[in-house]
Amino acid sequence: MDSTAEGREAIQTADAGRTDALVVIPAYNEAATIGSVVIEARTVAGEVLVVDDGSADATAELAEAAGARVVRHEVNRGKGKAIENAFEYARENGWQYLVLLDGDWQHRPKEAETLLSACAEGPDHIIIGSRYLEGNRDDTSLYRRVGQRILDGITEANTGYSVTDSQSGFRAFDRTAIETLAVTDEGFGVESQMLASANERGLSVGEVPISVNYDVPHPNTSNPVRHGVSVAIRLLRAGAIRNPRLFLGVPGAAFAAGGLLGVWWILTAGVSGTLSLVAGVLLSSVLCVVGVVLTTMSVRADGAGQY
Repeated sequence: MDSTAEGREAIQTADAGRTDALVVIPAYNEAATIGSVVIEARTVAGEVLVVDDGSADATAELAEAAGARVVRHEVNRGKGKAIENAFEYARENGWQYLVLLDGDWQHRPKEAETLLSACAEGPDHIIIGSRYLEGNRDDTSLYRRVGQRILDGITEANTGYSVTDSQSGFRAFDRTAIETLAVTDEGFGVESQMLASANERGLSVGEVPISVNYDVPHPNTSNPVRHGVSVAIRLLRAGAIRNPRLFLGVPGAAFAAGGLLGVWWILTAGVSGTLSLVAGVLLSSVLCVVGVVLTTMSVRADGAGQY
């Protein structure tokens, strides 16, 4: 990657906004929109970098034609890897501010000015562009709203940050965040993973409202339920490592209590019928065993973390 100030200045144009800010757009098969996104993004920042994550279309060529610098992956390596490249480039080239946004026009690049202003004013090191800070949840389908609420809740338990849009990819970072944040998740769990890293490093996080456009030419075709479950599993796995008492101990106690409650019900309710009795005993036993296993794992993981 280029790391010289001369290279950075050469690509800046007269229409640039903050000359100390870099906009990075992770892109995968965004040929239909990337050119116009880059053109608008150039009006708010000193440089626009597009990380082409192995696109099979003309994303890279159109981004370059629109005035962006392009880093290409030969194969698709995941959004997280593209964001890792973004932070590496920002560190190496001395950018004071970094903005991440999508390349499919769901985000309006011009609104990066709002994120950058909030980031520059402080005290927050990271500013999230939230689709829901001012409500607007009715604009999305019910199952998406439920899934978003669940992911927000798991993210808060995992990171300590109570935010309204934990999965938003529209974010701004100041120099402290650029230098210290670690990006380790290569997939779509990267938004929550960055918040976990921010919490570990004592960075503060704020939100500003943004608009969102779901009527894009080529929307993400991945199954949203599968995507949400995948992110939730990643978060739960990370949470079990970071806070085993909460993510293993509490569920373990709940399962064990449920199993004991089932045994009590069988003994006191006078369950009749062999099938009902066997089913009740089996279910209660399974709950007790799962509860004991999770609780034991919690104790061992918590003890290991103290050394």
